[in-house]
Formats: sequence, structure tokens, C-alpha cells
Amino acid sequence: MPYILIHCELEALIASGGLSGKHQTYALLDERFPKGGKFGGEDPLVELTLRYLMSHGPATVKDVSWWSGLTMGDIRKALAALGSEVEQETVDGLTFWAVRTDGDPPTARGVHSSRRTTRRSSGTPSHDGSATRSPRPSLPPGVIRAGRAV
Repeated sequence: MPYILIHCELEALIASGGLSGKHQTYALLDERFPKGGKFGGEDPLVELTLRYLMSHGPATVKDVSWWSGLTMGDIRKALAALGSEVEQETVDGLTFWAVRTDGDPPTARGVHSSRRTTRRSSGTPSHDGSATRSPRPSLPPGVIRAGRAV
């Protein structure tokens, strides 16, 4: 039975889900992930850039390009298309982009590794050949609890 389920997942017929008690659940792929609208033009570039900045920002154009495999020109076009949804800040000659937020960041549940330590351990190339720099030099590497560095 496990081989049949794995084969069906690889053929994109079913998708595994969460546990129900001690048992794995499955559903038809089309039921679990309904078809979405088609992207056209620059929409995929804009969406990908926005999602990266929401999860990894602030970041440089080079950071987004390294992660996505897109050209830096494509990233710049996406940032231009995002317009007022993003903001930029230059620190030590590097321009960092972030999703514009109003007020305090949303409160996160649990404890998370900060971006600075995550990037250093992931092998992201630094901009000057030294250790990865943070756009907020006053923020020491550490953990985030309830949306705040501790």
C-alpha cells in the first residue's frame, strides 16, 4: 500500500496531509489545491519578489536574485511594479528593500531564529566577502519571541 500511495503522489494524483490520530491523511490533489488563476506578464516576478521580501526581508536585489535565480534586472522591474508596497533603506552603501508596514509588526507565536543567524547558517553569500551583514546593525543575532528580538 505505501508504494501505491507514493506512486500516486509522484504522479500528482493525491497529496498527503496532516495526521488524523496516528494515521496519515490523503486527498485528491485537485481537492486539496484548487486551480488558481494564471499569471501573465510580470505578475509572477512581482508575486515572487513580494513573497520573498515578506518572508526574508529586508533584502538587497542581489539577495532576491541569488535566492530566486532571476536576474537583478527582473528583480528591479518587480520592485518598481510593487511601488508603494515596498520601501528601501540604504545602510553602508547597500540598498535594502522591505515590505512597507504600518505600525508594529504582527505578533508571532512561538520562538524563531532571527534572519541574521538563519542567513549565516544557510550559506547566503555576503556582499563584501565577510560575514553576512544585517541591515539593522543594532540587532544582534539571536531569537525572536512574540515578534521581538530577545
